[in-house]
Amino acid sequence: MSETRFAEEGQLRELKAGYTFFWSGRGKDERRESGGGFAIKNDLIGKLTSLPKGVNDRLMTLTLQLKGKRYATIVSCYASTMTSPDDIKDKFYEELDTIIASTPKQDKLVVLGDFNTRVGSDVEAWGEVIEKHGVRSCNSNGLLLRFTGLWLIMEKFGCPPRFITMIRQFHDGMQAHVLDDGNQSSPFEVTNGVKQGCVLAPMLFSMMFTAMLAYAFSESDPDIDIRYRTDGGSSTCSA
Repeated sequence: MSETRFAEEGQLRELKAGYTFFWSGRGKDERRESGGGFAIKNDLIGKLTSLPKGVNDRLMTLTLQLKGKRYATIVSCYASTMTSPDDIKDKFYEELDTIIASTPKQDKLVVLGDFNTRVGSDVEAWGEVIEKHGVRSCNSNGLLLRFTGLWLIMEKFGCPPRFITMIRQFHDGMQAHVLDDGNQSSPFEVTNGVKQGCVLAPMLFSMMFTAMLAYAFSESDPDIDIRYRTDGGSSTCSA
């Protein structure tokens, strides 16, 4: 649930509807213009290992026990709107990153909600991050969300949080100019790719491409041979 607009943190049981609503919002004396939460069937409440936990007025988490000793963490999000100051937007994604980083790697992770964004339709460049249903171009909020996919992949590969933060700082707010016959264009946002000429660019590309291959072959026949080279040779391949 997004934009619940209820104050503080609480729950409301609807007997006729058969659901219990959990929410996390701002303080009673603050303007209610955000809020997030969950609606859970009443007959499932007693089976939860813990009730939903509010992080702030835009993030709430729920932990579900799966078969065996595995768990799933679900994050309900209501991201800052386009008119919010940049520091407020950055704070939201920093807090979301903290939740994701603190989730055990063996757990399932589901992040859902209203991100107040438009991610565009450039599936070729962002195939591991967006699907084919985007419309129009990507806006600044969409850029933040897109690159979050790259940060998640880096975290999955075991990159230290400080290193990921450093790489993020390189790419946040990227702008470029175009030179045409000596005339320089006005600056514009760079919404795809990594920094031109950066020595880290090949590594970031390799991480993203590896994740894409892993996803593409996740349901393939396990007997399919993938041939590769490790010695720099141009003709000898290993299976």
